[in-house]
Amino acid sequence: MDDRPEPWSVLGTTAPRQGIRPARGAVALWRLDTRQDVIGGHRVGGALLDTAERSRAAALVRPGDRHRYLAAHVGLRVLLGGYLGIPPELVSFVREDCPHCGGPHGRPALGGDPPAGLHFSLTHSGAVAAVAVATAPVGLDIEAHPRPELAGGLLRFLHPRESAALLALSAAARPAALARVWVRKEACLKATGAGIGYGLTHPFVGASPVPAPVPGWTLSDLWAPLGYCAALAAPTPPRAAYAIRGRDRRGGGIVAVATTERTHGENSPTRDRYGALPSTAHRNRFLEQLRSHVGEAAFPSLMHRQETGRASVK
Repeated sequence: MDDRPEPWSVLGTTAPRQGIRPARGAVALWRLDTRQDVIGGHRVGGALLDTAERSRAAALVRPGDRHRYLAAHVGLRVLLGGYLGIPPELVSFVREDCPHCGGPHGRPALGGDPPAGLHFSLTHSGAVAAVAVATAPVGLDIEAHPRPELAGGLLRFLHPRESAALLALSAAARPAALARVWVRKEACLKATGAGIGYGLTHPFVGASPVPAPVPGWTLSDLWAPLGYCAALAAPTPPRAAYAIRGRDRRGGGIVAVATTERTHGENSPTRDRYGALPSTAHRNRFLEQLRSHVGEAAFPSLMHRQETGRASVK
């Protein structure tokens, strides 16, 4: 049983209470049951959708698949309309350029002029749909565990190390572990807009319980309903770094390198770290170089505010 806290707000049959847009660096996560006939106060159907969405729904042969698609897209429009302060039927979508070929089939995005300043990711599998909304590009995926007879055939699409790790598992454990790898891959590829058309070998996300690091992205496994796996890819916040170099009188090379990082709790601010330098002259020179590098306006905050970060002297 998954004992992680559930991160989702649930979109039911009544209009959601969304509040303000997600703050910078935050992601709002929603899930809904695509078997419902009413989503967010709107009956499931094509009335709220645009021509492209209705065409895709009509192309689905099985009625159940069509209903789940319609429910997911009605839910998406209800949520985005709420954040934008407009009726759901007025939400417009565009496709960004593909990062591989430059064609107009990249990441789905909100249309409008000026741009809305919001990014989203929609995913649905089985009876569950989920939406992530943020102020930066984000990727979300949820998948039902594949049937055991199908799991083996999917391994060849993965990175060789991921496939080897999954093959080492028992047949009973493999479907859930494969779903975990799959949603991590999809989340990253949705976030970048690359999609799965160029394969699933990369990025390497690992098959262990903790995702492998993906440069530029924070990849997280999420709580999911029984029989599902879910993952989220969000941009890793940039870390400020300042390299301050100088030579002492004997030509001894680097005097100090300072890096600032986000900190929490009892970490000391910059001014408590530069004391490791060998003399007052070194420390004064270090501070003047740091002041010159970050600018006069930023220097007091860097030195005196705990939340700005800490400086380490190497």
